[in-house]
Amino acid sequence: MKAPSFSNCLICRLTACFVHPKVVPKAGYENLDCLVEQPKKWDFWITNPPFNGNKKFIKRAIELGKPFAFLIRLEHLGGVEAMRLLKDLDFQLIIPEKRVNYITPKMLAGEKVGGSLFHSIWLTHGLKLPKQINYK
Repeated sequence: MKAPSFSNCLICRLTACFVHPKVVPKAGYENLDCLVEQPKKWDFWITNPPFNGNKKFIKRAIELGKPFAFLIRLEHLGGVEAMRLLKDLDFQLIIPEKRVNYITPKMLAGEKVGGSLFHSIWLTHGLKLPKQINYK
């Protein structure tokens, strides 16, 4: 399944987009560690953070204060750490109708693999979506 169409439309209108692990190449920044550094000029951060460590990305995005959309497991909204990070943030969710099929090393090697074992969502902030929870 492709990412929701809002991401493609939004990115094309930006001057620079912060994408893990690198910034969009035409922005002129290469090999930037997004958890420590940031481009001089950028508008929006979109990424699929690593499963182990996505809270670091969420924390960093909140610190930077820019709009973001992170593709994460639905389960990552639960737990004490997520609650502490998100309880005061006016965030919105995009919940895809179907599970996201991630590209894996096995897929790239040509092996047949099953679909994703978990449901993913877009955790967003600053996008001014029509609702708090958006089903797509």
